[in-house]
Amino acid sequence: MQQSRVEPDTFSFSAAMNACNACGRWGDALGLLAELPRRRLEMDLILHSAAVDACAKAGEWQEALQRLSDMRQNSLPPNLIVYNAIVNACGKGQYGQGALHVLSEMRETSVEPDVLSFTTCIDACAACGLWAESLRVYWEMRQGRIAPDGLACASAFAACRQGREWRQALRILADLRQGHALADSLDYNSAIIVCGLCVQWKEALGVLSEAQQQQLDLVNESFNAAISACDRGGSWPAVVRLLEDMRLRQMLPNEIGSSAAIGAFAKSLQW
Repeated sequence: MQQSRVEPDTFSFSAAMNACNACGRWGDALGLLAELPRRRLEMDLILHSAAVDACAKAGEWQEALQRLSDMRQNSLPPNLIVYNAIVNACGKGQYGQGALHVLSEMRETSVEPDVLSFTTCIDACAACGLWAESLRVYWEMRQGRIAPDGLACASAFAACRQGREWRQALRILADLRQGHALADSLDYNSAIIVCGLCVQWKEALGVLSEAQQQQLDLVNESFNAAISACDRGGSWPAVVRLLEDMRLRQMLPNEIGSSAAIGAFAKSLQW
């Protein structure tokens, strides 16, 4: 284009940036922005969108937030796609506070967050240890009658695990069972593990029993968490039943499960 003396315009730059994004050359996409002032070209919404997309894929949350600031200064209102890309950049950079800030700004500018907006924010908060904020955003999403996807559920359960919030885990599972979304084996396993970590052995056994009734796949970690909880809760008969269930499923307890089983037998004098 330069050799033929045809000066590139903003459309040309946005097309080049999108091409760089598509083949994973995000650094080159952002590098093209440096050419704009020299060519006396101004950033428009399309160029900002391409830049934010590159930031999101590269996890460059600082640059993404700078793009958002530039758009505000230039009176270019971001749309849902741009906002989601910025939240995604914060998520990949594990900057949960940034994701929360952008989600809050979306509401202030009357851009309604969608399931992707909420899910990415929930995941970003859980990834950097902001478990309380992660759960708060999850329930804000549910209050808006937006059905969670698999990542939102997994991130919310991860937050419950971090905060040892077994009641929240059971609440999420109950919400999924009420027809808003379909609770699957991953959700049940997650709830069992959280209850196990919190030594809520009766609740862990209840969820495990329900999952078995629905013939859902249960993972080794679920049984081990339940065994450990039963041991710490002093219910050695439950430990025996769980070990038998594992044997029938051709599962073996891990080191924690084995130690818990030995401890339960020792406490009950079942040598």
